[in-house]
Amino acid sequence: MKVLIADDDASTRLMLRRLVVSWGFEVVEAADGERAWQELNSDDPPRIALVDWMMPLLDGVAVCNRLSSAQGRPLIYRILLTVKSDTSALVEALDSGAHDFVSKPVSAPALRSRVLVGKRLVEAEDRVQKQAQEMARLALLDALTGIDNRRAGEARLHERLSELSRGGAPVGLVLIDIDRFKRINDRFGHAVGDQFIKLVAHAVRSRLRAHDYVARWGGEEFVALVAGVRDDTLAAVAEHLRRTVEEASVPGPQGPVRATISIGATLLRPDDSDGSALARADSLLYESKRAGRNRVTTG
Repeated sequence: MKVLIADDDASTRLMLRRLVVSWGFEVVEAADGERAWQELNSDDPPRIALVDWMMPLLDGVAVCNRLSSAQGRPLIYRILLTVKSDTSALVEALDSGAHDFVSKPVSAPALRSRVLVGKRLVEAEDRVQKQAQEMARLALLDALTGIDNRRAGEARLHERLSELSRGGAPVGLVLIDIDRFKRINDRFGHAVGDQFIKLVAHAVRSRLRAHDYVARWGGEEFVALVAGVRDDTLAAVAEHLRRTVEEASVPGPQGPVRATISIGATLLRPDDSDGSALARADSLLYESKRAGRNRVTTG
């Protein structure tokens, strides 16, 4: 973990560097407040800052205040170094964003204890943030298939429509439904039904390109977004997906179980809303079902 030592006195910086390095930290130095702020505002900032109160260009309290006001930045534990001892000054420092302070001349044991407290708090904060990010990621995943869920799919569809309205490349919307899925569950059990849902998810994902997209829309229904296609190529992509599923199977109680999918596919239009695009694809999917299932209808 990196520690910033910000002090305009070179001998103080040297003394602090030797101490902090001996405690197992990497050190970054600054001789004035402006340089300290640049280091702390970088893409890979020190996570603990030892900042002298009185410095040229920007004092330590101002540096702490800027850090406490910064949004969306990782926690930087701020320890103010000061010769001041009156209570009102120290209250001011803490109110301005410092987490702790150490009086000068610096006591090595006192400083070490505060630095280690800062290290523990930074590491704890990082764990919390990592867990929050993982929870946010999982909230957008379908637990059964591992692909995105409807919530994530709706957001991606909205993004693609926004890009298209600004002159982006054409995008095909493919709505996929497993044929007679209730019959599969009733005849072979929900475990086989779940296996078939996973098979379709894998088949669609594996047949699309890396920059295409698929989400489980709910139940036995999936949505795919295929970038840079025309009407004829969209139909070919959808037909390839249909054949892939038709030729696949999952293990059942008495042997392989096969099923088919029906597809409705349409190109997104610049004036589409999320709802109008989905309604058009759903209508085309219904045409595939009405015409006998296991087929693709485009429009």
